[in-house]
Amino acid sequence: MRKRRELKEGASYHVTARINRQEFLLQKVFIKKMFMTILKLAKRKYNFQIGNYCIMNNHIHLDRKSVV
Repeated sequence: MRKRRELKEGASYHVTARINRQEFLLQKVFIKKMFMTILKLAKRKYNFQIGNYCIMNNHIHLDRKSVV
């Protein structure tokens, strides 16, 4: 397991996540909308901002700006 990242105030972080076996689970529009709904709930709970994002069919990219 990797060491927990120390967050710096005002720093930006690039976050990626990939679906197992490279399946296209995010292909349908309603699934992408569901992902965005969950991301909005996480933003409320964990005080962070999203600069840019890209939802592909089998992975996501987020540029996360820390608000420490």
